[in-house]
Amino acid sequence: MDRRALTSLAAAISLALLAACAPRTDIRRTEQIQDILPPVFELVPGQTSIERFDPPGAGGVLEMTVGALVRNPNQFPVRLETVAYTVLLEGRQAVRGALAPDVFLEPDATAPVSFQVTTDLAGRNELFVAAARAFVDRPLEFAVEGTLRFSS
Repeated sequence: MDRRALTSLAAAISLALLAACAPRTDIRRTEQIQDILPPVFELVPGQTSIERFDPPGAGGVLEMTVGALVRNPNQFPVRLETVAYTVLLEGRQAVRGALAPDVFLEPDATAPVSFQVTTDLAGRNELFVAAARAFVDRPLEFAVEGTLRFSS
């Protein structure tokens, strides 16, 4: 064989090997079976409490636990990865925090979650008065806001 024929043969073999190694380019269409709903958080009566209340002259600290249940409304399981939250007391931001619950929820299953609140009462007279009234005649108003990262 002459040199030109060998070069052509080597080039053809190289192209054939290269084509065999190329990734497949099948484009497959997927269809979403149903909407993905975020897990739902619900307060649990009796699981939210003031754990510690020190007036400003005695330290000025309020510690509170907010108890909740998280429910998976989907027809497939989900894993809760992170919860970034803000707790508002009497309409004002008291604390920001994050949880990494790493909870696996089957469809329609629930799991307990609690949010810890520790805040300084110094210079926050409205919050101090509201916390003191919670022991006498009026519950402490609070709200939990945040974002949730989960996977399915």
